[in-house]
Amino acid sequence: MTIHNLGGFKKIEDLIAHKLTAFEKEKTSFAALFNLMFSERENVLAEYSDGYRIKKVTYGETYEKVKALAIALEEALQDKPKNSLVGLSMSNGLPWIETLWAILAAGYKPLLINTRLHESALEKILTEYSVAAVVSDGKKYDACKTIVYDQLTLPPVCETEFTFGTEILFMSSGTTGESKLCAYSAEQMFYQLRSTYGIVKECPKIRTGYEGEIKQLALLPFYHVFGFIAVYLWFAFFSRTFVFLKDLQPQTLLNTVKKHKVTHIFAVPLVWETIYKTAMSKIKAKGEKTYNKVQKGLKLANGGALGKALTRKAFGEVREQIFGDSVCFMISGGSSISREAFYFLNGIGYHIANGYGMTEVGITSVNLDLDSKSLNTLSIGKPFSEVEYRIENGELQIRGKTRAARILQGGVETQVDHDKWFATNDLAKEENGSYFIEGRRDDLIIGVSGENINPNLSEAAMQIQGADEKCLFKSAQGEIVLLISAKRCFTADDYNAVYASATQAIKACKLEGEIQKIAVTCDPLLEGNDFKVSRQKIAKRYAQGELRLLTAESELSEEVLSRLETDVQAMVASVLGKSPDEIGVTANFFLELGGTSLDYFALADEVKSKFNATLPYENGETLATVKAICQFLKNNGDVGVNG
Repeated sequence: MTIHNLGGFKKIEDLIAHKLTAFEKEKTSFAALFNLMFSERENVLAEYSDGYRIKKVTYGETYEKVKALAIALEEALQDKPKNSLVGLSMSNGLPWIETLWAILAAGYKPLLINTRLHESALEKILTEYSVAAVVSDGKKYDACKTIVYDQLTLPPVCETEFTFGTEILFMSSGTTGESKLCAYSAEQMFYQLRSTYGIVKECPKIRTGYEGEIKQLALLPFYHVFGFIAVYLWFAFFSRTFVFLKDLQPQTLLNTVKKHKVTHIFAVPLVWETIYKTAMSKIKAKGEKTYNKVQKGLKLANGGALGKALTRKAFGEVREQIFGDSVCFMISGGSSISREAFYFLNGIGYHIANGYGMTEVGITSVNLDLDSKSLNTLSIGKPFSEVEYRIENGELQIRGKTRAARILQGGVETQVDHDKWFATNDLAKEENGSYFIEGRRDDLIIGVSGENINPNLSEAAMQIQGADEKCLFKSAQGEIVLLISAKRCFTADDYNAVYASATQAIKACKLEGEIQKIAVTCDPLLEGNDFKVSRQKIAKRYAQGELRLLTAESELSEEVLSRLETDVQAMVASVLGKSPDEIGVTANFFLELGGTSLDYFALADEVKSKFNATLPYENGETLATVKAICQFLKNNGDVGVNG
């Protein structure tokens, strides 16, 4: 398919090769990267919905805005030494891109702030590394000067020479302990981009567009290495379009992809798992006959190229309920994902591949095979051209020039030797040149028998009826605990069914005598903005009694659900035409329960009538779970002292 706006080149790989040749001459310069990224001035950089209209902003318009913003930042930071750290704390959006380049152009090093980290941890980092200031979209920080983006006064556009900063710094997620800062120079970005050229040449699916356009959904946070390199850096380098979401509501996500005809979506497993579970729930609701037909179609589609071609048309209605037909390429990365989710998404006619990267090394591989059989093995593929993989004692190790230049942790700085191997702490295996991740070394549990238990593999193997999430860990008391989140577990019968199923799964996996306790909760294991499981965090929540653990000794609906939750649960059930026992307190109204915007308005009317409170729904804001609605009502409604 012909792609539009390639700067006079016929193929997108030719445009990339041209830019790489130009960048290689000045690969230590962020100024060179900036000018190359913004060289196709007429191309559309950003799209977003402005009411009913689609608003478009070009690379040229953004280029001029960056220069004006850089001058304003130089003025605001005139008392701060050049090349010191300046934090960038914003949600994804055009202002994030503008501010990143403005900080660099003003002569400073952007520190991409991981807003998922606890506020105290962020303040500690800002203090520990003497961050000069933070540019934010409104959030204030105590440890240093805060510059609010909207409050900057931009000068008239004028030509001036900028001396760019020399590094961009990322924060690790902090799920394995104290957060690290990983500093990348322009040279590391060059090698990341040269790897991109290789995968675009090798995999035609990744360079496929829709109606002549390639549009990437800006879903992953840009401050994360996956979001920055795989989403922003790769696609901005060959001047493609980013589609920004108005909010992160599930229905907004689906509607935005269709409205803007998004072609590429890169996301963490939590997104794909939720889409898969929701779609399968709707299919099952149509009856056993429909469910069996879908299963047969998936088997045929995943059996080879001929089967996929024949079934793509058959699954058109299913795809229309998800993203429609514009999406050409999807990547999952950041943590482990189930084979079932891949089997479903590849089977209904999409193309989703598994990828790998870390904050310390950048993005280093993605499965570039075209057939579903290979994709569904969950292989992360082969290492990109600029890196090497090896496995030592079951652990994946990486070396290459894409790795960060410096690592800072606990106030200590380490210069990276790119010729040495980096131990990822990820357990891996290699088959026929392809690599597979099997868990984290620090997650391994020494069992009662003295054998190592791999939680990731064990959890994936355990099929437990009614379980939404599973986590295997060793408690503070030394017990090996299988913790199950069962969001729809409301009665003693529900609990007994989950417990019995877990017992059978443990037996089937030959873990009898190793797992010493089964714990069941109706609470989610992922909290707030979490997108992957931290066993340390869950073990701590378990030890501190923060999870509502269930037992079979009483009617769980009385023990687990407050009166207010029971009332709201009944309202949601009534609006959706379901039984109250189908409504989990943390189930998503849109993505898991199948509600629509009209259903939400109907629910808002009932809530207004009973509790004299108006649920938010303007500007895309909604409360999507029973638990969230109850918390809102406790603060805003007439719920009584026993609510």
